[in-house]
Amino acid sequence: MFSVIHSGGGQKAHPPYYLKGVFQITSYVIFAIILCLSLLASAWDLKTYRIPNWLTFGAILVGLSVNIVFYGLDGLANSFGGLLLGGVVMFPFFWLGGMGGGDVKLAAAFGALGGLYFTINTLLWGSLIGGIASLI
Repeated sequence: MFSVIHSGGGQKAHPPYYLKGVFQITSYVIFAIILCLSLLASAWDLKTYRIPNWLTFGAILVGLSVNIVFYGLDGLANSFGGLLLGGVVMFPFFWLGGMGGGDVKLAAAFGALGGLYFTINTLLWGSLIGGIASLI
């Protein structure tokens, strides 16, 4: 669902038939973690105007760990790519004063949990929805 792992030749790598259910369950677990992280970070941010480091760095550690355990080195590369993309794309907005550092770390945590392609989709959809909301 989230972690799209590619093998050589641009083909999707499929888990062995006996692990197929594990990989599907892992995607739902990652989705549940992302949902809980979103709700917790939103509530914390609304109350204190801060997103704590233990929450963002903890989520980054969980994201890297879950992806390496279930998807191996390909999962680690995918997770690390999402982490970097989420942080790098959001950093200029922090640098220009448009958002806080916790928001950047939270985007990186979402990237570590969901992987590279999840991060690309999330950033594109977030930009589109944010642009439409700014017009309303």
